[in-house]
Formats: sequence, structure tokens, C-alpha cells
Amino acid sequence: MSLSDILNETARLLGYDFEVSLRIKSTSRGSFEVDLIVMAKDFFEKLIDFFGSKEYDALKKIIELLFGGSASLYGLFKLFKKLRGKKPKAINFDSDRNITVFVLDDESVETFQGVEKLYQSPEIRENAKKFLKPLEKEGLNSIKIKTEMEEELVLEKKDYSSFEMPEEFLSESVETKHFQIVQLSFKEENKWKLSDGTNTFFVRMSDKNFLAKVQNNQEGFFKDSILKVKLKTYQKRIGAKLETEYEVLEVLEHKKPSDELRLIFESS
Repeated sequence: MSLSDILNETARLLGYDFEVSLRIKSTSRGSFEVDLIVMAKDFFEKLIDFFGSKEYDALKKIIELLFGGSASLYGLFKLFKKLRGKKPKAINFDSDRNITVFVLDDESVETFQGVEKLYQSPEIRENAKKFLKPLEKEGLNSIKIKTEMEEELVLEKKDYSSFEMPEEFLSESVETKHFQIVQLSFKEENKWKLSDGTNTFFVRMSDKNFLAKVQNNQEGFFKDSILKVKLKTYQKRIGAKLETEYEVLEVLEHKKPSDELRLIFESS
């Protein structure tokens, strides 16, 4: 479950060697309670002197961070709701007040120290999105989170997009390339599958003139057909993930084999 993944990633970020699992109990229609189960490495061997040890202090810290008000997982959801998808211009620390300040263009958002580590973790943000994914469904308008220490927090459909990782542009290039057609698509929104002889990947076909010829049956595709194209390659980073996108801006030449007449059909 995504919530368990969030808890385990939180423990890892804080440098604690714990494995966290959840026991979920339905209390009423649309509501449930979550029991937190934490196991420390070699826990049973240390059970006798566990209390008063550094493991006990660490366990208390994790429970406080996850469920203890503003400096908690609850605080993370609250922070994202306040940020409303805006990227902070700066993240400052106030050690005297033990808070972290997220600086925006027109305001600042304060949280207790520790929440910024959760905010900056791609893994936690991705699992938080999974936890809130039911908001995408019709008929479900909000998810309410309530703890014994804080007032009820209501997350609505409009808050879901706040958990998207910001995109960072890395590079863009345009070059002339030759490709063999592996799979084509007659649907406008689908991508074509091309091969450069070594690698196979999907590309977006944006040459409207060429697509019009395809739609009007002015272009025929055969086994080993080769396209000479103007290709744009776009790279970006989303969180810790690198993504590369390919787009055919223009088909410069369509080279058809003279000895092969077997049509390539779009796979079902």
C-alpha cells in the first residue's frame, strides 16, 4: 500500500532502521482507522533494554513525525494543500523556532523542521499521489485526514495535482535521422514505433502534411520502409526520474523497398 511505502521511506530518510507496516480497520462506510506496526532490526534481541535506548527514542521520533501534528505526515499533506502546486523560490531554516519556511512569490508557508525532507523526496511524493488517487474517481470529492492532535484536514480533487513532481528542462536538439517503421498508428493521439537499427522507441508524429497523405491513402507502408525525418529530442527530469521524448517534426523522405510488398499493419 502507498501509505506503508511513505512511512518506510520516511524512516529511511531520517536514518532509522525500522520496517513499518499497517493494519487497517474499517470503522464506517468510507472511513477507516490505521494501526501502525513498527519493527526494529534485531528488535526481539533488544526487547529487554529497548526502553530508554536510542531505538526507543528513534521510534518516538518516527511516530511524532508521522502522526504528531504539523511536524508529521499530516503536516506534509497540509503543506501541499497550502502550496497549491506552487514551487517555492527558497526553503529557509529557522533553528531558533525549529521551523522550515517555504518562500513563495507572495507569501511564506511555515512547517516544523523535518517536513521539508518528506517534501523533497520523489518517492514520498509519488506514493502520496497514489494514496490520493481515489480522488480521480467520479463520486469521490474529498479525503479527510484526522488525528488526535490536529483538526480535520480535507483534501479535495483540486489538491491532487499539487503532488505532481516539478519538471526540469534539461536539453533539446533537432537533427536529421533515418528510421525503419516498426509499428505505425492511424490514430491521431497514438505514437509511432520506430527503430534506428539499434534501439526501438515511440515517437510523436507531428508532420501534418505527411499525416494527411496517410489519411488520404497517398502513402503506403511496406516491410523495411525507411523514413528520413527531422527529429526533435527533448529531455527533462521529473523528481529523480529522467524522461526522454521524441517528436518527428517533418518527414523529409519516405524510402520504399522495391522488392517487398508486405504491408505493416497497426497492431491491435
